[in-house]
Amino acid sequence: MCLRPDFPVSLDARACLFSCVLLTTLSIVPFVCSAIAGQSFSNRGEQKGLDDPRGQLYLELLRILRARQPASFLFENVARLVTIDGGRRSSCNTDPLDPLGGCVVGATFALMLERFAACGYAVTWRVLNSRHWLPQMRERVYIVGIRTDLVARDPGGRGINDLF
Repeated sequence: MCLRPDFPVSLDARACLFSCVLLTTLSIVPFVCSAIAGQSFSNRGEQKGLDDPRGQLYLELLRILRARQPASFLFENVARLVTIDGGRRSSCNTDPLDPLGGCVVGATFALMLERFAACGYAVTWRVLNSRHWLPQMRERVYIVGIRTDLVARDPGGRGINDLF
């Protein structure tokens, strides 16, 4: 078990255990894929955002990014994460020339993006609907980060926004 003083008690034990394994047994982590419970940010429920301990689990991803500096990461959550705490959206990410597509991001999402960037990553995001691939309507936000030293070396001259 990895309950150490630097792990807040409110963290989900599974996330804690996963982080401990990743941080203590793997010397090279090329890619991290992460998702946390969406209830904190969903249209349903209490909508506590980062005031909900489940909403703070993204801090574990930040810890992994700082400790292991993987080449890239993918973070996924409910689409409302984009607008919680003062944002709004009409048609996010529908125009490739306007990545925000009429979105005004909320304070929580802006904070998360800033923290990912502060770990040394160029970050982009999109809201995608699974109806394009699956027989369901389910919007999710996908955040992709690539270590800034790797983005600068791309021989094709592509930018991180070319990922979507």
